[in-house]
Amino acid sequence: MLGSKSSASIERIAHDPRVAVEIVQYDNAGGILRHLGMRGRAAIHPMRPDLFKRLLTRYLGPERDWNPWFVSEIARVDDPSGRLIRLEPDTVFTNDVSLFRTGPSLATQ
Repeated sequence: MLGSKSSASIERIAHDPRVAVEIVQYDNAGGILRHLGMRGRAAIHPMRPDLFKRLLTRYLGPERDWNPWFVSEIARVDDPSGRLIRLEPDTVFTNDVSLFRTGPSLATQ
């Protein structure tokens, strides 16, 4: 995850490294509700532009397709105050409750 030297998340993790991360895929019309949760300890690392660019490319596609506002305001790869947060999960859990709209027979289609 991304942070800056003075961000609230970095300050909180420096004080107490216990964290929880929740990722949800939700599509009401399609009846999809999937959940991934992780709990563990986070560590703060200095920005590594090469690693950060690889992560952004993996999730955002080629650099030419990145939103210019996102790059200049949020994902400032060469910002010396930038920090990377790494979670070492103690627990990982998932839930697929997609049947909330469709019923169990259509939950995994």
